[in-house]
Amino acid sequence: MDYYLILFIFFAGVSAQNNYTCTCDTTVATDPSSECTIEILASGTVNVLSCTCTTSGWVNTWTNVSNKFYATCESVDTNVTRCNTEVMSDMWKNVTKYAVIGTSIFVIIVTFLVIFMNCKSKGPHRTLQLFEEIALVFLFLAMGILQFFFLDKATPCKIVTIVTQFMMTFLSGLFLMEGYFAQGMINYRKPKNAGFGTAMNLVIPLILALIVSGATFAIDNKYYGKTGLSCHAVTNVGMMYGFILPVWILCFTAGIMAQRGLLKCKKVLPDADENQVYWGYKSAKALVPFSTLIVSIYVLIMFGLDQQRFYILLLAAFLNIILAFYIYAAHTFCYRELAMKKAPGIGGIYRQCPDPNKKPKDDYNDDDYDEDSTKRDKPPQKSPAPIEPIPVEQPPKV
Repeated sequence: MDYYLILFIFFAGVSAQNNYTCTCDTTVATDPSSECTIEILASGTVNVLSCTCTTSGWVNTWTNVSNKFYATCESVDTNVTRCNTEVMSDMWKNVTKYAVIGTSIFVIIVTFLVIFMNCKSKGPHRTLQLFEEIALVFLFLAMGILQFFFLDKATPCKIVTIVTQFMMTFLSGLFLMEGYFAQGMINYRKPKNAGFGTAMNLVIPLILALIVSGATFAIDNKYYGKTGLSCHAVTNVGMMYGFILPVWILCFTAGIMAQRGLLKCKKVLPDADENQVYWGYKSAKALVPFSTLIVSIYVLIMFGLDQQRFYILLLAAFLNIILAFYIYAAHTFCYRELAMKKAPGIGGIYRQCPDPNKKPKDDYNDDDYDEDSTKRDKPPQKSPAPIEPIPVEQPPKV
């Protein structure tokens, strides 16, 4: 309930009541007369009229968003109200809305640019990251753009919420496949295609995303698209854990796999595919910060909208800009042919690894090599042994 409005009415001494037209959530209630009304009495009592709950035992709840009233129904045991939520002013709503939308569009444009730049790269490792880029586009389209236009539309908002969770979980599953693939190439699980294969790299994340998003919706579907504040997870109920925990577990496991490949002895043998080995080293290094950036934005938008905190949303918009530049670097510097054309690049990000056709070393660190790595591959030259003086026989003394 909006306590400020109730207290104002109470202390102003309104003798009878104030009525406000509301929008009834017809997915859980009926409004036969189309006259949904919020009735606030002088005593502070609030009644929702003409919005009748269709489920026995559920009660009416309501939200005031920018002087627009929304009525819905919730279970008595898990009642979600926005009583204590501070709603952002119209100015901050517009600022944060266009900041997040604008930077999300920037992320999508850069992602398409990366797809175009890598159009000549082939192989299952490239296909895997192409899946990631497509998932990223749909994630930011739903989470960063569409939800701001469907806040007051129950069914479209619910669809956007489902798509957001599905795509984030799917993307996290792809990170898991990438970590496994990269670790396999670094540690020579196979000379080529050390992952699960192109089909399984897609199918496994899809199954994980379907299970997680389906289970969350089956348990907490009554919270989807109901607050009028966001088309994302409600942060004060169990729904939040379905949106955060699976994503965190998948990304954490992917990071462990990638780092394990870099920490173990690196057994790159001469028959290994040089392009995939190069990709494995680079993607393993980029995976942890890349996944952390995306998960951070996902969680910040969730809490920023649900708790109506403009500074959290502005931070999410700022991280969007960083993400756009990071995906450009992380999904281009790991492809050997493209990196060779751009080397050395800003900060040396396109610096080349040693020639994989040379005699391999166990447990070498590719960071110890530069473009002139052939000098280091030569065996150390031994210092010449000192020349012993030839003794000269002295003539006998007379």
